[in-house]
Amino acid sequence: MAIGVIHQAVGVALGREELIELWRAGVVGQAEANPMRMVLVWFLLSGFVLILTGWVTHRLEVSGGRFSRGIALGFDALCAAGVLLMPASGFWLGFIPAVQFWRRATQ
Repeated sequence: MAIGVIHQAVGVALGREELIELWRAGVVGQAEANPMRMVLVWFLLSGFVLILTGWVTHRLEVSGGRFSRGIALGFDALCAAGVLLMPASGFWLGFIPAVQFWRRATQ
């Protein structure tokens, strides 16, 4: 969840002006009109997914559930693909929860 919150904070801080312009333009359909707005929207939506994923995994652990190795493998693959495509990115942070997924995974 912390990675998602950081993601959102960075997105809002760096995209503040684009967000203001998006709002002023009426929001609906306005991200498609500008490539930077599209990038920002996807950035913020993916941050929300990171927060949601963190919350779901936390609830799973609190309730005594375990991760499958498939989830761990999928998360590792996502992080690896992100690092390969964008080495100077925050995808490296994804390996922190990825290691935890592997440690707590069942078959």
